Amino acid sequence: MQTPYISAIYPLPGPDETRPVAQFLSETGQNTGNLIFSAAVLRLVRGLARPPREITDLGEIAEACDGVVLAAANWLQPARDLGEMAALVEQMDKPTVVLGLGAQAQEDRIPELPRGSLRFLSAVSERSASISVRGTFSAEVLDHYGIHNVTVTGCPSLLYHLDRPAQIAPLAPPDPDRPLRLGLNGGLPGDRIPARDSPRHVLGRFMLGEARRLGADYTAQTELPLMRLARGALPPEDPAWPLLSQALGEADRARLAGWAAAHVKLFGRAEDWIAWAASRDLVIGTRLHGVIAALLAGRPAILLTHDSRTAEMARQAGIPARPAAQALDAGALDPARLLAEYDPAPFNARQPDYLAGFAAFLDRNGVPHRLTPPAGSRH
Repeated sequence: MQTPYISAIYPLPGPDETRPVAQFLSETGQNTGNLIFSAAVLRLVRGLARPPREITDLGEIAEACDGVVLAAANWLQPARDLGEMAALVEQMDKPTVVLGLGAQAQEDRIPELPRGSLRFLSAVSERSASISVRGTFSAEVLDHYGIHNVTVTGCPSLLYHLDRPAQIAPLAPPDPDRPLRLGLNGGLPGDRIPARDSPRHVLGRFMLGEARRLGADYTAQTELPLMRLARGALPPEDPAWPLLSQALGEADRARLAGWAAAHVKLFGRAEDWIAWAASRDLVIGTRLHGVIAALLAGRPAILLTHDSRTAEMARQAGIPARPAAQALDAGALDPARLLAEYDPAPFNARQPDYLAGFAAFLDRNGVPHRLTPPAGSRH
């Protein structure tokens, strides 16, 4: 493979400030976190990088490229059928390498995958030496469905810097004369108060409420009503108002809108997200790539694990993590204590081998890349 086509989420064109909020989700696969791992893949793979909006004919790609690299996410779940993607892989019929495929389940139970997803796994298994997965649970899912040429690599997001592993900078003593500059993230499902609470709703309300209580900035990745509120574009009749009021503990709509305008952050490019994260003393969140953005900026970050996807990535990549259930049981976050107890050493020690392992995987699959494994790394 010399000139693969890179299939990924491309940076959104134009300034974030004027972009319609729905565009953040429609052009990022319904989650702006996809921009982080896609940016890493677009940087590290040597190949043809053209946004899908510029492609009018699949044959054009087939003629120009001798392979395909897919920047994957937590695609293996019951609600997502990959049949259309399987058809494209079969139609292209070229070497196809998947990076960072993940399975998602609330508990460590093998998810029941749709027929189209099984077809996709078979198609890429036949066209690559190995499939890159995010962790051991994802590997178990593929093994359950008869796909055995699998390599546990983690997610490519942490390879963003190419020539050096991600590292958390030495922690400076806190400044007693100013409050901590905090970044939080989470997820608030749906657009109205649910008839019955789920663990996701409880955790989403908790993280959003804590952001307001702590005066923290909050990075929105999937929460369309919150994005609209931050832009002053949430209609008065929108059913999301009670949901947001409940989560933020505020009935006054003007105050809700004022807080969101000041503190909710939306990013259409990975580099802008990472630059913002560099200004934080600590980032805490349930969203994997919201946390990884801070780690790429060299800042302390803690992932609150709450499902198989977040737990397996924390284990595989050495990401500083705590169970979200602990935070919920405590009833509040204590950023000062979390920062005082923070130890970046395990994450920093893991990263050289993490980068080297990914480089070895790419080499085995014949993918041209720009990674530079550190001297002395083991793989």
